[in-house]
Amino acid sequence: MKARRGPFGMLRDPAKAEGFNNDLVALVQQADFLGFAVVVDKHATQSKSYGPLPSHPYHIGLLALMERYCGWLNFSGCEGDVLAESRGGREDLQLKSAYKTVHDSGTRFHPPDFFQAVLTTKEIKLKPKTQNIAGLQLADLFAYPAKRRVLLDYQVGPSLAGFTQRMADALEPKYNRQVYTGRISGYGKIFLG
Repeated sequence: MKARRGPFGMLRDPAKAEGFNNDLVALVQQADFLGFAVVVDKHATQSKSYGPLPSHPYHIGLLALMERYCGWLNFSGCEGDVLAESRGGREDLQLKSAYKTVHDSGTRFHPPDFFQAVLTTKEIKLKPKTQNIAGLQLADLFAYPAKRRVLLDYQVGPSLAGFTQRMADALEPKYNRQVYTGRISGYGKIFLG
């Protein structure tokens, strides 16, 4: 989509691109979902310990995301599962192993039953981009604006502009918040650096 090729070639027309962007921002504003954004500073996390997982940035991000997601599930009395985009052979096996470690062993902040009580499966679900799963496609679209806003919020990134700012603004009310204070930092937006 960003390259404006294939079916997205029509977005080379500025008027159509503007209309598309407006519709996309409106969709985000109207959709009922809860967001979590985890940004990991790959270099800073290499020297830190994150409990049972090795210091691989994707695994650290998964751990932080699972803690917040399962915290929300526990608080809400709900159950859920975890679906991620497949990255390929070895990486998929490593991500599955990281998920299983958190599910089976817990983290330094939460015992295994914290995760097991609310996750409906013992294994992470991985699907390739080619399956065109709407939730994964939307998560992909949100990732860059969410990352940029988290970096800005934690004062390690530049200001936002254009469509990135519009999407980041549309995502802002969707983030998980601490129920009593409304705080987003550490609940819906996490920066590990």
